[in-house]
Amino acid sequence: MRLLLQLAPKENIAYEQIHSYLFQSFIYSLLKRTDFEFLHASKSFKYFCFSNFFPISDFKENEPKNVLISSPNRDFLQVVYKQLKELKDQKIRLGAHSFSVKNVKKLKVKLRFPWETATPIVLNKEKIAKVKYSTGFTEEVKIPLENAREIISQIKRRVNAEVKIADVYFSFRRGDNLASWLEILRRNSLAKYNSYFNTDFELSEPLFDNLHFRKEVSIKVRIKSRGDVIYIGSHWKSLSVLRKLDREERKFYSFLMDCGLGRLNSLGFGFVNPRQSHEKF
Repeated sequence: MRLLLQLAPKENIAYEQIHSYLFQSFIYSLLKRTDFEFLHASKSFKYFCFSNFFPISDFKENEPKNVLISSPNRDFLQVVYKQLKELKDQKIRLGAHSFSVKNVKKLKVKLRFPWETATPIVLNKEKIAKVKYSTGFTEEVKIPLENAREIISQIKRRVNAEVKIADVYFSFRRGDNLASWLEILRRNSLAKYNSYFNTDFELSEPLFDNLHFRKEVSIKVRIKSRGDVIYIGSHWKSLSVLRKLDREERKFYSFLMDCGLGRLNSLGFGFVNPRQSHEKF
């Protein structure tokens, strides 16, 4: 399920100034004093995603733009919908900039393929522990994604040193291969689905049967507590499943379509649309 939100700026704004962290913060502000307030501090999956603002061009005073919010959790979207309805024609802020809420409506998008990415899919292939000892000596330790939390905890307990953890993102430009990307995306997708439904669903087939790559991008997001952060992601013209899906598989792919693909969905990454859907991107 999705919400289509229409906002109108109170001033002219360069498009890149309204980045995803600002809109994520706005969504979290809507969740205050609701049953979903805990999501802001949660370290687990958030189970929502959102698109870029469209049409993609600079914001012009009083000219509305649209943004989609999606989630497999109908209760979550109902809370956001109700909060936005109460804000209709009122002023809201995205960072330092003022907007008015013009309209919000619910959309139901049926599962169909192919999908295309509206925002890039971000995946990390491993983590790196940067260890700085009291002697001044430093080293980097590569950590596989499997059991990463446990390994990081062990490193922090074992050494008397400053430990910083960094993500290493998948990059086709740097020689990472498609087969590994697909496998990590499959594992990530299953982890989200099984966590949400508290099940142990397995997918023996490839996640997608047919893929058409568009481009790799680097995205800079200014995050309040961290400054400018660079993420690496990929855009896809087409992500298709050609085989006939059984009931559980349809449920799985419907979940992914609403939740988003890859990591950092709640920051707006991995938003996908069925081709020729309700809006062309």
